[in-house]
Amino acid sequence: MPETQIENPVIEKRITLGVISDTHGLLPGPCRWWKRTTQRPIHGPRKRPCRPPQTASPRWWRKASSTSSADMSPAREGSTIVAAGGYTNSGSTGDNEGYSASTNTWKTLAADPTARQAGCSAAISGLLYFAGGSGGSNGTSPLSVNESFSATTKKWTTLRSMPLAVIGPGSAAVNSLLYCIGGSNNGGLFLGTVYNNVQIYRP
Repeated sequence: MPETQIENPVIEKRITLGVISDTHGLLPGPCRWWKRTTQRPIHGPRKRPCRPPQTASPRWWRKASSTSSADMSPAREGSTIVAAGGYTNSGSTGDNEGYSASTNTWKTLAADPTARQAGCSAAISGLLYFAGGSGGSNGTSPLSVNESFSATTKKWTTLRSMPLAVIGPGSAAVNSLLYCIGGSNNGGLFLGTVYNNVQIYRP
């Protein structure tokens, strides 16, 4: 019998991690075992077909609710997920909350001095960094303000502002740097100028 050809990249990734048996249900038809060190079959095909995967199906869970606001800027500080800012029926807000996954509870934290939404945020070295976003009652005014929040001291600190005020950028922390990617100068849908630049902040 010819060797089974594997083309699915997901399957290939699983193979490189170790030994796969037919209980995973990854290979069509008769199953083979593969080993990382040899990358070739070390057992012949089974006599029975592969079974369906035995792992649990992907799913979503609903947990305890926070305050009713949109466009919050979350990041994890230690065991707490901090969600700062956002937008309510009254406009941009400085509300700041912390969520504990172990207890499934929220607690109120020190409010952001700058009410805003849709900012660039990430956790670096135990601090939440929150830059840019939009403020005002209609949420369409771009901001360049940059602040950090410490869940330990429960205080906000004003930092060096962004070179370009921006709303809704993508954000990530890489090598202790805050990356703010793209965004626009207007919080309205399909309004204003859309940016393709990257702004990087080093704490």
